[in-house]
This record gives sequence, C-alpha cells and structure tokens, in this order.
Amino acid sequence: MSPRDPSGALFRYFIGDSEMGLGHIDAAIAEFRKAIDLGQRGFFVYTDLAAANALSGKMDEAQAALAEARRLNPAITVKWMKERAVTPAIIDGLRKAGLPEECKRCEHTLACPGCSGGYVTRANRLGIQSWRVASTTVGMSRHAS
Repeated sequence: MSPRDPSGALFRYFIGDSEMGLGHIDAAIAEFRKAIDLGQRGFFVYTDLAAANALSGKMDEAQAALAEARRLNPAITVKWMKERAVTPAIIDGLRKAGLPEECKRCEHTLACPGCSGGYVTRANRLGIQSWRVASTTVGMSRHAS
C-alpha cells in the first residue's frame, strides 16, 4: 500500500477491525493508531481503539480514546453501537472502557438531540425510528446548537 494512498487510513482501520475479529488485540491497536496517524478521524476508529485498549488492559488509553469518540459523536452508547451490528468483542471492550449502556436521560435509540449535544439525524427530526431506513434514505447531519 502506498503511503500516499488517500484510502490508506480507511484500509488501516479495516485491517484493525480484521485483527480484532481474529483476536489479535495488539495488532489491532497498532492498525487503529496507524489509521489515526494517516488521517482517519471518524468516531468509529476511536471506539474500536478504546475497545481494543480496554481488552488488553490499557485502561488509561481506552478511556482517552473513548473520550475522543464521544467528543466526535456524543450519542454513542452500548445500545446505540449494538443497533449498528458492531462485533461482540468491540461491545465487550467498550463496556470495559466505560461506555454507558444507554442514555440516562431519555429512551431514544437514534442520536438524541436533547442528550447528545446536537448530533441528530434528519430521520430523528422527521420521526423515523428505524436506523436502517434512516441511514439509507436521509443520512446523517449535524446542526448548530
């Protein structure tokens, strides 16, 4: 893979996810860090890095990665992640890292505008409750709070 490949960061993320699936936690951590170093800034790379660090017992690093993931997407909870078909290893690691099971203030399953600091889906504003419908028909947006 070329170091100048614009898709390199995403490929590194996918390699890290594959390593997690194989149970190679330290290799996954290295790949997630490479993805971040190459410019991957989505919350998902930080959630997976948090999970991998927690599973390897590196709780300080896990909590730092989880804090960054929640800064990028304050709506994430264990319930939110499980609804998006995240692997059991990632869910277990996120629990160990301290990700809350669900929103403490409401029962929303999509990103909650009242509890998440402004991260909502257009589907949520339109009252669509199915994430699969929301993700394929109207997509995600961020509004000013």
